[in-house]
This record gives sequence, structure tokens and C-alpha cells, in this order.
Amino acid sequence: MPAFTKSENTTQQMKTALIITDMQKGFMNKHTRKLIHRIKNLLDINLFNQVIFTKFVNSPHSHYVNLLGYQKLQKSPETEIVDELEPYAQITFKKEGYGPFVDGLERFLKRKKITHLYFVGVDTNACILKGVVDAFDRGYIPLVLGYYCGSHSGAEFHHFALKNLQKLIGKKQIIKRKLRQGRLAKVA
Repeated sequence: MPAFTKSENTTQQMKTALIITDMQKGFMNKHTRKLIHRIKNLLDINLFNQVIFTKFVNSPHSHYVNLLGYQKLQKSPETEIVDELEPYAQITFKKEGYGPFVDGLERFLKRKKITHLYFVGVDTNACILKGVVDAFDRGYIPLVLGYYCGSHSGAEFHHFALKNLQKLIGKKQIIKRKLRQGRLAKVA
């Protein structure tokens, strides 16, 4: 079933959360900086019941270090949410892996009766992909707001992930355009 149908009054039935994935200083580069302004504008139109940030913190003994040789995001300032979005990060879940479903997140979502999870941030090809598929497997309605996602490795990784996600969770669950105020129920 698609996330929204024109015949239903879905804005009354669904409870939404915007999952802002890893918008941290250590992930910002020429491919991802544009997302800061886009996500700030999305937050300013106030479309979601809840706004949740995730924050990746690497550790010296992680698989990222030992298997991938990835040494970044172990300490401040790399681990900090970007300054422009920090005021919005009232609810933040720290994670040590790709996925957002860490201790407390699922309890929070169930307590708030959230049904639809909208994913934005970085990296589309890693943390967002993992979070979206995990949400799908847990019974949430996942949606990816592609205009508000990116990969610090480049556009080709972002576009490949969106195409892959269409197969994994459904084509109608990937929204590639910019959202406007009052338009959440008409995205699909």
C-alpha cells in the first residue's frame, strides 16, 4: 500500500517523524554542505510531529577503524551537529553504527505512536539506506526525501542508493522533490 492515497484523510491517521541522519561537521564537504540549508528550510516549515537527529560517534576499536581504516568522527568537533541545525537537535540519538535503531529510539517512536519515518541527511548510500530498510523491516512506513539527502562520497553514490531503495521499499517511498508548507500529505 502506498504511503498516501488521495481517497484517505491520511494527515489525521499518520504520525510522522523526520529522521535527520548524521548532519555532523565531520561529514560535511562539497557534496553535502548544500544539505544544511535545505534541511534548515524543511525544518522551518514544520511539517512533522517529531524531529529526531542521529549522531554517529566512531570508536578506536570499531569495525570502521579495524576493517575499513576509517579514523574520523571519534571526537569533537567532527562529531558535532552542524551549527546551523544544532538548535533543532532537541532529540538526538547517538549511534556507533550505520543504523538509527539504537537503545531508546524504537521506544520513543512507539510511545509517540509514530507510523511514518521520513529520512534526510547523510549518507544516502550507507546510514540512510540502512535506517530506511530497518524501518521497513520493523513495520514503519519509511520515506526518503531525496532532495534533502546526499553522500559525502559524491552524487553517484547518492543516486545509486535512491535507485536501490526504490527496489527495496517501493518507488513511491522515494520523494525526490523539494517539499512545501502544508504539502506533506501529497508527496506520493
